[in-house]
Amino acid sequence: QNFKIDVIQVPINILDKRFLNSIIINIVKKKKVEFIARSVFLKSLLIKKPSKYRKIFSKNKKIYNFLVNFSKKGEKKAVKNCVQFVKDQKIVNKLILGVSNKSQLIELANFMKTKKKPANFKVPNIEDQRLLDPRSWVI
Repeated sequence: QNFKIDVIQVPINILDKRFLNSIIINIVKKKKVEFIARSVFLKSLLIKKPSKYRKIFSKNKKIYNFLVNFSKKGEKKAVKNCVQFVKDQKIVNKLILGVSNKSQLIELANFMKTKKKPANFKVPNIEDQRLLDPRSWVI
């Protein structure tokens, strides 16, 4: 009541869709709030080699197997798929992306300009939300 929220920044990626629910989407549209996606790569987990997942997702074989299959085509393809998934969400106005060097920045900038078919992923449901919180990961 004391101030107007005009921008929110939330984690969104192929595994974390908590903020892509109809209640939040309706509030964002109604209040005309700018919706910024972050954690697109889930702290780089979605673009790392599968061996990095083993400890984190050892209790959830469906997620682990999804991540292994997701990364089979290489890091560049995984990066593009992660970005494309978030770009496909109509509610998202902007993305915050982490890069390690100039060539990654240029590649992402070029990719953002292109129109691609929507990403289509069959992602297993994550019931244990701690799996989405890097603070709870044992690496």
